[in-house]
Amino acid sequence: MRPPIHAWPNTAGGRGILLFAQLMREMLTDQSFESFRAYSLDTIARLDEAISVADDVRVGRLPRQALEPVQAELAWSLSKDPMARDIASADIDLFGELIRDSRSAIDDTVRHVTLLKKRLGQRYRALCEEKIFGLFADEKSRIELRHATGFYCSHLINVGYSKSYLLRCVEETFFSNPIRGIGKRNLAKFFRRFDGAVKDFLVYAAVGEDFGRYLVDQI
Repeated sequence: MRPPIHAWPNTAGGRGILLFAQLMREMLTDQSFESFRAYSLDTIARLDEAISVADDVRVGRLPRQALEPVQAELAWSLSKDPMARDIASADIDLFGELIRDSRSAIDDTVRHVTLLKKRLGQRYRALCEEKIFGLFADEKSRIELRHATGFYCSHLINVGYSKSYLLRCVEETFFSNPIRGIGKRNLAKFFRRFDGAVKDFLVYAAVGEDFGRYLVDQI
């Protein structure tokens, strides 16, 4: 990973936040190796995918075999996701047992995945941020911090933030200017940029005179 161009505080917390920022940058940069980039789906998106495919299997639009790789990928995601394990460890273990049982009904899968979505979905971004807050200063938890950062970055992309915007936020918060002190407040400032609020935008576009008259007539 690329080192910062400015001096960085050499403390346990400082090194943890630097790792978080470097991981985010690597996951969002097109020039990074593909295996270092953000996951295409986060845990919540995989839960949605499993529910959708299971519904298609249930009504006969897809064969049952189509659900197997989706379930396997979801089981992997849940097992690696530290936020999901904190909140729903027992339910995740039960899901693993469910998909290994060839006699289990599709309805059971749908109910169980829907339960996991309800437990995680509404709070997932906040859970990620709380987890990162709790890990960044602990040098024995770097692997867990890496996992939490990966799922957090993927989640932000899946809820609609563009990679270019996320990368700009990372650069502006952590790398563009000298860092004199680093800590939880820097992370909090970064996290506040992703409040998930719906925003309206006014877009201006140049059109030809004839098309302009047509648009006016439609208003």
